[in-house]
Amino acid sequence: MKANRGFTLLEVLVALAIVGLVLGSALFVLGQRLEQQYRLEQQDRARWVAVNVLEKLRTEQPWPAAGQQAGEADMGEQHFYWLLDAVDTEQEGVRRVDVRVYADREQQWALARLTTLVTRP
Repeated sequence: MKANRGFTLLEVLVALAIVGLVLGSALFVLGQRLEQQYRLEQQDRARWVAVNVLEKLRTEQPWPAAGQQAGEADMGEQHFYWLLDAVDTEQEGVRRVDVRVYADREQQWALARLTTLVTRP
């Protein structure tokens, strides 16, 4: 009759090392996915801020003054900073309006950017 030996200590350690590597890799990938999801949600909210700035401009100031305007807006429990640039184009009576939205005051990296053309009313 054979004695039931079970697993050796070396076999158990190798199995634990493999399980540890697999779980570590899975957690790393999950962390990257969560960070990517957060960035996408932030960019989506920033686009909505840019759309709101352009719509407010269209309804309240149909012919924006050339130059820069800056402001702040809240969207989805997040605070954003926006910068609007209105510049004349070569076409008479047409201005290009760019809106860039940032997550911080330093305005280092735009989360969203929208551009439109407006005509003199």
